[in-house]
Parts: sequence; structure tokens; C-alpha cells
Amino acid sequence: MKARRGCGRRCRGGALAEFGPVIWLFLIFVLFPVLDLISFGLGVATVAAMASLGSRQAAPTATFGDAKAAAEETEKQLVSFMRFANLTPVSGNTGVICTVMVSPAAGNAPATIYSFAQKDTIPIDTNANVYQYVVTSQYNVLPLFNFSSIPWFTNVPALGAPVPVTYSAQVLVEHPGGLTSDVSKN
Repeated sequence: MKARRGCGRRCRGGALAEFGPVIWLFLIFVLFPVLDLISFGLGVATVAAMASLGSRQAAPTATFGDAKAAAEETEKQLVSFMRFANLTPVSGNTGVICTVMVSPAAGNAPATIYSFAQKDTIPIDTNANVYQYVVTSQYNVLPLFNFSSIPWFTNVPALGAPVPVTYSAQVLVEHPGGLTSDVSKN
């Protein structure tokens, strides 16, 4: 039988020399993008939770002004989640918009959306119309690790560029009589 000769130090040294470049490639192309993807998912879930919880808090209010304040209060309650998920409002100071959607009960005509743009009143007819609060949250989800300085990732959403996320939730108005004040038509 012949004795096997090992390769000695030569084999072990080559593997150790390749470990440095491989770990950097793994961090840049696998680990950090996966963490950014998880962070993006958390941001989308936070935007959806703001709209959903805002609409639920707006439903039992007596007036549209109270409904808008309740929806915006949800944003203040979830501010720690917003910071953790790297969210910034798309426009303005708030990313939560509350409107009223009036749909015909028969379903034969399009719905009308009301907000605070112009002073109008909503005709209240609970037999002919269905009234809903629509709470929309609009935010940019910023990447956890910003790769905009790396040429391949500069314009890639969620890695080098923020991603605009919009989510809307609808809920029936519990007190449609309170919609006659402070509402305007879009």
C-alpha cells in the first residue's frame, strides 16, 4: 500500500486567503439586501396598519372633523413603528388622509369623494346612499442599508432608492348625520 501524502500548508492557506473576499461578497450581495427586504416588508405592514387602524378609529366619531383627527391620531400612536421602519410622508407633514365616499345604495352610479378642499355639504340620505370613511396612508419606505453609492444598486427600489407605498382602508360611517358640517367635495 502506498501512503497518501497530504498537501500540507498549501491547501489550507488557499482556502483561508479566499475567505476575506467571499465574506464581503456575501455581505454586500446577500445578507444586507435580505435585511433591506425584511425592513421593506415591515414598512409596508406599518403603512397598512396605519390606514386600517385609522379607519377603525374614525368610524364611531360624530363628525368628519373628529374622524380626520382620529385617523391622524393613529399616525401619532404608531410614530415609533414609523421610525423603526424608516417611513417618511410622501407629501406634507402627515401621510394619513381621511375622506368620505358616498356610494349609491342601488349601485347604479359612481361614488363621490368628499374632503376639506372646498366648503360644501353632503346631502344625507341613508336610504339612497352608503357613507364610508376612506383612510389612505402614503409613505416612502427608505432602505435600511442605503446602497445608492454602489453603481449596481443606485436606482434599485428598497436597496438604493425609497419606495412609495399607498394603502387605503374603508369603513362604514356609524353616524352619517354628523357629515353635514366641515366636509367639502373633491
